[in-house]
Amino acid sequence: MNKILYIIIISLLLFGCALKKTSQESKKVEPLSFNEILDSLNNHSLDYKTLKNKASATLFFKNEKNTVKINFRIQKDSLIWVNLSKSGVQLLTTLLSKDSIKFLKKINKKVYFFGDYKELEKLINSSLDYYLIEDFINAKAIMLNKQAKYYASINNGCYLLSSIKPKKIDKVLTFHKSIDDEIIYRYWINPDIFKCTKVEINFLEKNRTLLTKYMNWRKFDQGLFPMESEIVLINNSDTASVRLEYQPNFKFNSQLTFPFKISQNYSKIKLPINE
Repeated sequence: MNKILYIIIISLLLFGCALKKTSQESKKVEPLSFNEILDSLNNHSLDYKTLKNKASATLFFKNEKNTVKINFRIQKDSLIWVNLSKSGVQLLTTLLSKDSIKFLKKINKKVYFFGDYKELEKLINSSLDYYLIEDFINAKAIMLNKQAKYYASINNGCYLLSSIKPKKIDKVLTFHKSIDDEIIYRYWINPDIFKCTKVEINFLEKNRTLLTKYMNWRKFDQGLFPMESEIVLINNSDTASVRLEYQPNFKFNSQLTFPFKISQNYSKIKLPINE
């Protein structure tokens, strides 16, 4: 697989005035229950119907580094449109909905793909759905099941939500102690702004870890948004990561189009792509 495939894989995984940093270590954090923390997260979520912006993305995969420009548009809970380019040359256009994935590969051999998330999951050997991508772009607590049980505690000056008791986590991860849960979920919440600053998800059976970080929060009328974010997938064999640096000119609630036109120059393909 070449560099273009790497960009395709990682891009589909995506798609997601600065506050002064304060020392949470020295500040007393009042204990809250899981439901209280969840309510605060919901009350501080980004409020918009459509969103448009650009970002610079640094991609690491198979020990290779690529930097691309990303132009994205979101119709909340419905569509995500992403265009990748490098040095002014368009590489890929992706259109994601709740149940389908479409993309156009625009350089070298021009191809298009129509499929669903199950096909991509087989290729990347990891779980993926529309809301994981949208939640990452929106800097939310990805894969947080609001109906599940979480333990609320305080860790490093943040609220920590964990799917198993915090005292058991180090033993499980260090000594591979067997537990009923195959996946450990952890979410670190900034107590000043009630935004998720870090997520760590450990897939124990597959020995895989998914990390996200959100940094450099900026205030907009619609809420707080991180100007930098990162998602990392760690496997036994390799590590893949995407780091985004957003431009400040966000456009909220404007009328958007999601152009996706297939000309006769494109041929249909199935994943994986071998060129």
